[in-house]
Amino acid sequence: MVAELLDVSRLDLGTGIQLDVRPTNLAEVLGYATATVQPQVADKQLHLDVQLAADLPAVRADVEKSTWVLINLMANAIRYSPLGGTLTVQAVPMGSMVQVSVQDRGPGIAAENHEKIFQRFAQIPDKTGYRGGSGLGLSIAREFITTQGGRLWVESELGSGSTFAFTLPVAG
Repeated sequence: MVAELLDVSRLDLGTGIQLDVRPTNLAEVLGYATATVQPQVADKQLHLDVQLAADLPAVRADVEKSTWVLINLMANAIRYSPLGGTLTVQAVPMGSMVQVSVQDRGPGIAAENHEKIFQRFAQIPDKTGYRGGSGLGLSIAREFITTQGGRLWVESELGSGSTFAFTLPVAG
């Protein structure tokens, strides 16, 4: 959480986040991220389904920041997934961008909260009142992605799980 607060304070001061953007192989980013969350996946007895398009081009990205975003999205998906469920991580080319998505089969997020969850310190209680987390992860993740020329959003409805997706520009 300290690192997250430091990132937020840098953003507030206008100094921004230092990026090391270069042509990046997303398969490597996914490899780092999945290895990091593997113990959590095992603890919840989840099936991790990673789907990479065969023709996946390199993207212009900061490896460290993009890996952090993916780990954050996967950790959230694990937290809200039912025991023994499936988590799907997918990367597909979409014109001049590559879209990466993380899908869970958890409780879902009400439409009125889709943008709120990206605000700093936002926490949306679920039906049990559980809030968890600092409320900073998605805010920082969105900032990391947008400063790399991409976009981060959620598609979800209550009772149907959630898909968090982001885009990064194809390396040219």
